[in-house]
Amino acid sequence: MHWQDRRILFTALGFLAVSMKDGNSESADHAYRARAFAGLLEDFCRDNAQAGAAAIDLDSTMSVEAIDQVIEHHVRELRMTDETRLPEDRDTLLRLYDRLQHRAIRREQAEFYVQAHGEMLAERVLSYLDAEIAERDSNPLQASA
Repeated sequence: MHWQDRRILFTALGFLAVSMKDGNSESADHAYRARAFAGLLEDFCRDNAQAGAAAIDLDSTMSVEAIDQVIEHHVRELRMTDETRLPEDRDTLLRLYDRLQHRAIRREQAEFYVQAHGEMLAERVLSYLDAEIAERDSNPLQASA
């Protein structure tokens, strides 16, 4: 359900609630109170309804497949509603970010592999080896790795 659909629903519920309390009226005050109540409903649902249903936390022992399932959940939610509720804890966000970054790099690599020839691959390998040496030289703790 998109936000426009929810806003219409909340407005209808607000009108119904005000009408049930005061009777059906076409006064400006009646319409104002229905819209105000609709806003309260929208705020309540945004703050509370999603908190339990959409937030998915990752256990530190979850497999890559489980992380991918969480990612797919958020992709489906974004496609269906144009929004998703991400987990709030830093560790979970880091795991999602790391996995999404890994997937993006794999897509880029797949395109590169199609175009790369032997000499280009050798240059890239040497470039990465030089970067490894530079990292180890700047960080003595990694020299033993």
